[in-house]
Amino acid sequence: MFHFFVSVGTAASQKLEEVRDEIKTFYQLFKRESVFKYLFLIVLLMVIAGALFMYLEYDKVIAANPDKKILTDFDKITTVLYWAIVTIATCGYGDITPGTNAGRIMAIIILYLSVATVSLFSANLASALTTKKIIERLKGKGIAMLRKQKGLFILCGWKKNMDDLVKKIMQLNHGLTTEEIVIIADINEEDINRFKADPELSRVNFIQGEYYNTSVLNGVNLKDSRKVMVLADSRGNETEVDFRTIMAVISIKSIASTAYVCAEVLNHQYESYLKIAMCDEMIFIKDYSRILIANASYSTGVAHIIQDLLDPDTDAVLVTERIPEKYFGRTFGDYRNDVHNQTHDALLGVLENTGTLFAMKQYALKEAQKIADMSKLVGNLGKLKRIECNKPVLNPPGSYVIPNNSMGIFVRRVESAPTEGAVHG
Repeated sequence: MFHFFVSVGTAASQKLEEVRDEIKTFYQLFKRESVFKYLFLIVLLMVIAGALFMYLEYDKVIAANPDKKILTDFDKITTVLYWAIVTIATCGYGDITPGTNAGRIMAIIILYLSVATVSLFSANLASALTTKKIIERLKGKGIAMLRKQKGLFILCGWKKNMDDLVKKIMQLNHGLTTEEIVIIADINEEDINRFKADPELSRVNFIQGEYYNTSVLNGVNLKDSRKVMVLADSRGNETEVDFRTIMAVISIKSIASTAYVCAEVLNHQYESYLKIAMCDEMIFIKDYSRILIANASYSTGVAHIIQDLLDPDTDAVLVTERIPEKYFGRTFGDYRNDVHNQTHDALLGVLENTGTLFAMKQYALKEAQKIADMSKLVGNLGKLKRIECNKPVLNPPGSYVIPNNSMGIFVRRVESAPTEGAVHG
């Protein structure tokens, strides 16, 4: 019996949460479409019209009541409000009509004002309700579910050939389903319909709105997400695109400081801003292009090598994998020998300080405080500012000591099954 009441209570709580989310959604849509503003204007117009009718057509107010001898203030108020509502709604029952010229002029003015106000109210209300229906249809899941679901892969922003990008992401992230992908972008219904026309992508979730706006970002569970990627949105010039990226990272981290955020940036000059915003990983598109061209001028075939390593359709891919804790504090030579004996993967090096920058600094702070020597403590605390998240150390010497929270960097053949904890590059 106890379990029955617990289950009933849980179901009721979930239902209440869904109702609360629905109310919040309607409130946000009504606010965005100015429904409340026009509703306030209608109410204000109704009060003014009622007051003027009471003043100009008092005899008509008396005549409209059956018992004219016993007439309370409540009767007068309901009469004038009834007339005002019927007039503003343009129903025109004709049971109460103005009898003076002043009253008729007032009624004409109220009618003209009410036609415009009611039309705007109706149009914006219809727009809000239509948007609600579109959101429900396009998301594939309710807002409440996206706020609770863990392990979501979140893409902020919109790019050309977005469908191909999402397919590549799914190809590299083994086990990732379309239902776990959420795209947050300020795009129109036509773009979403075109994207969802592909059967493979029909169940991808969408949240329409500015992806750097906290009210929009709160529509998804950022805290327990698998990864959040902020894309260099295709709208606007380069400066605008990078500013939106920085704002998005700041907003995401303000909501969920532990969320892993990878941001695509066009100009390297904004790196310092992203570091201040605690961005965990940065992709500098233009720098990669310049570096690749420079390396291609020095070594033959470098461009083809890099392309094959990053292309999921080739025989080998570049991956990172968590190093077992037993190797922390031991040499790279020991780890390399064991990897060589156990797998056919090519070990390229070590990725230090893996995970979110917030988590790394929290860990480093705890480790620094374990030292009793005050001078060493101050020195270690100073190192916190210089922590570089996800720092690659390629081809280190055999004597290199593997630090905590490190991952191995491998070239792995595609037919090799990904191990638990593998992160694909």
